[in-house]
Amino acid sequence: MEGVDAIEHVASPVTLSADDPDTLIIPAVNGTLNVLKSALTHGSLVRRIVITSSVAAIMTQTTESRVYTESDWNDAAIKEVEEKGRNAFPPSKYRASKTLAERAAWDFYEKNKNVIPWDLVVLNPPYIFGPILHR
Repeated sequence: MEGVDAIEHVASPVTLSADDPDTLIIPAVNGTLNVLKSALTHGSLVRRIVITSSVAAIMTQTTESRVYTESDWNDAAIKEVEEKGRNAFPPSKYRASKTLAERAAWDFYEKNKNVIPWDLVVLNPPYIFGPILHR
């Protein structure tokens, strides 16, 4: 973090073949929190952190047109994973991981905002284009 004034956190596991939802959830939440904790502890020059979340964290299935705001969360995916565990619909496991990771980021920010010298921005794109880093 030395000499860094901005951070873009983009890493999160993405797969539809995860059996255990925690395969996605734990690294998504911990990875996000570790970046924020490190910036708070060692990032004296950091002024902005941008987290790439996903529309999966805020959008729920609906047939109606609507506008999503900061108060929208994909609680349905979290509930499904809590209720069905390994038997949850594979995309719901990913959606829950993104929702829980983003919520963890905002909770961390709110809890520490009196000592945080940076602002937090979260982007919720519908799709990420580009080559994957692994098979």
